[in-house]
Amino acid sequence: MTKSNPPVVIVDTREQAPFVFSGITGARGRVLDVATCRAGLKTGDYSIRGLEDDVVVERKSKADLFGSVGRGRDRLEREIERLAALTCPAIVLECDLGSILRPPERSRMSPVSVLNTLIAWSVRYRIPIWPCPSRRFAEIVTYRLLQHFHAHHLRASEEPINAG
Repeated sequence: MTKSNPPVVIVDTREQAPFVFSGITGARGRVLDVATCRAGLKTGDYSIRGLEDDVVVERKSKADLFGSVGRGRDRLEREIERLAALTCPAIVLECDLGSILRPPERSRMSPVSVLNTLIAWSVRYRIPIWPCPSRRFAEIVTYRLLQHFHAHHLRASEEPINAG
């Protein structure tokens, strides 16, 4: 396997509170220098340069999740349908499943409806949903998802074709 450059993480220009991916550690505790760039993505909030049509992560804070499942439901479901067409889509939540049962202030959405919607969409669209206990944890999970897909993509592209 040839050694390649680390992935460049694309952060969508519409992302209002972007992750910065600082202080993420790699092998042997070494802090990684994660390269990022801002660009418009057709779908989602984060991807890898050159793999935007393959891997995308949609990030949701708890407040955004409740608003999107409520008043923004149609727009969010269209986004999820676009995600489902990709090779490796994911939704990363900045809250764990237990905290979903405690709605954000001023939300009129039923927490059970939000949880049921997440479960239904993950089944219907086969998109993994990664609930995380904090924003920092969600940032690390987002980077790891992108990093692992990038490594998988590199390994797959180096495999010899069986003429069989």
